[in-house]
Amino acid sequence: MKFNDIARVCRAKKCVVIMTDSDGEQWISVGVAAYKLGGLPRMTAEDFLNLIGVAENKKNGWYRADRTDEQGILKNDRPEEVEVTADMAGMTVEYNGYILTPIYLSDGMVWVDTTLLAPVLRGKLNYLRFFIRYSGDSRTLVVKDGLVMIAMIGEVLMKEELYQRVKTLWTQCMMQGIVEEEDADEDSGYDPDYGEGDEDCETEPADAGHGGED
Repeated sequence: MKFNDIARVCRAKKCVVIMTDSDGEQWISVGVAAYKLGGLPRMTAEDFLNLIGVAENKKNGWYRADRTDEQGILKNDRPEEVEVTADMAGMTVEYNGYILTPIYLSDGMVWVDTTLLAPVLRGKLNYLRFFIRYSGDSRTLVVKDGLVMIAMIGEVLMKEELYQRVKTLWTQCMMQGIVEEEDADEDSGYDPDYGEGDEDCETEPADAGHGGED
């Protein structure tokens, strides 16, 4: 995982907790997710803020702390974890200010905030594996590179409103049915040759950039 991607999550949450596990490895936690730090010198939360360039007069707006993982939350393996054998759903849903993606399980699914998943998916990993850890009624997505845990991400609970919206979407899709691609082209009025050779019909490439970081 790239440090800049982890720092981007911390900036969005205005939170950094440096946690040290039982093996002496350091992690960055933002409360709803934790990422393993690799290839960096040992640091404190204050060091982290200095490293990413947070000005002194802005630090009071951050929650920051240094802790030891005394409960073993960051242990690499736990008996209550189950490997996810299904693929990611390959779709996202915008809900309540979040972009969520579902990960299918043998007994259902979990919703995950794609912002929290981004540092994992953008990293150069050898063998990406997902596990689910159960703790009472709560579930946590555990991410491993091969046999080594590199991140933990809390699920977004599917409450009644989200459930009803997804159910409505499914109902509307069932009513709509599947439209074959050839039929869709015939009915849409789309002409792939429209504008060919027309000098007045020129377009400029759209600016798809997202701008710089703050």
